[in-house]
Parts: sequence; C-alpha cells; structure tokens
Amino acid sequence: MARSLNVTSIYWDINKEANPCLWKGVSCNPPSNSSVIQISLSGVSLSSSDFLPLVCQVESLQNLDVSGNRLRKIPSRFLSDSGKLDGLKLLNFSYNNLEGSLPDLLVLLGWSS
Repeated sequence: MARSLNVTSIYWDINKEANPCLWKGVSCNPPSNSSVIQISLSGVSLSSSDFLPLVCQVESLQNLDVSGNRLRKIPSRFLSDSGKLDGLKLLNFSYNNLEGSLPDLLVLLGWSS
C-alpha cells in the first residue's frame, strides 16, 4: 500500500519500520496496539485513489480519513469491499475533487430497503 500512495509527506516502508502502528497517520487499538483501527491521510495531496481497495484488506479498520486531498474518484471495488469490513464506522472523503455522482451505496454494500 505504501508504494501506491506516492506522496512525500507519507512514507510507509515495512523494511524500515515493520510495525504499521508506528507509521504516520496510522492508529492502532490501545493498549495492545495489535490491530490497525484508523488510517488518516487527510491533507497529504493524494491525487490517486488506486490504493483504496488495498485499505479493505485491513479487517480491523474502523475509520478512514482521506479528506482534504485531490481525489477525483472512489473506486467501485473500494465501495463494495469496504462493506465487508464489519467494524468500519467512518469514511471521510470530504474536501476532495470528486467527479460525477456516487453509486447507490446501499446496493454496493449489499443492503436493501
């Protein structure tokens, strides 16, 4: 995931720091710090959303903040895969350059009215 971010203000390198709980913008569950629960990439000049489907592999994720960037789209695969994260409580995509309309989230997440 780190290589796909490609921004200078965030540099995640598993070879230099194997524990993602110590990476900038990552928070883990206290006190054990055994699971990533929050990723905050707010205002780091992201312009590509290609990394978003990878975020869905973090099964313990509760909060994702990518606000204040230059993202133009939210990949449909991310929307459908994020619905499989049982503990996900917050997605913040505010203040980006999103284009077009969002798909029906309830359908993508497998919910119906």
